Amino acid sequence: MQIQQRSYREVIRRARGRVRSWLRGGICDYRPEAGRDADSVVIGESEELILPLCRDLERGTLAPRYQAAERPDVTRSPTPRFDLLRVGAYTSLGVQFSRGCPFNCEFCDIIEVFGRRPRTKSPDQLIGEIEAIHATGYRGPLFIVDDNFIETRRA
Repeated sequence: MQIQQRSYREVIRRARGRVRSWLRGGICDYRPEAGRDADSVVIGESEELILPLCRDLERGTLAPRYQAAERPDVTRSPTPRFDLLRVGAYTSLGVQFSRGCPFNCEFCDIIEVFGRRPRTKSPDQLIGEIEAIHATGYRGPLFIVDDNFIETRRA
């Protein structure tokens, strides 16, 4: 995602002064130096960070950094609220089956973002997410995100 850094910084520059708080997080912000130009940075997966972050935003007491203590068990992740999307605005949608990979490929940063231990959702969980997308009326391409589909063949 480093190729997107220049445009990412341009968005930040243009938004500065137009928003109350600037938060950074996600795939571009897993490195400690990330977030220097933001009011707060979110490092790590959001399952355990989102509630404290929302509470602090409501109170106006945003911390400079929110960092997950450990990687979450993805079998406990709730089904995303696909019903809140304007599905007509998307050319494709995705569901995430796994996070993490044991390999160290030079072109990939999965291990830095999601760790070396693959964590997979259950088949019922994945089917439930696909059914939730289907219930929205969406019938376009569906991308299944699997950080390493070779490693998790049994799953």
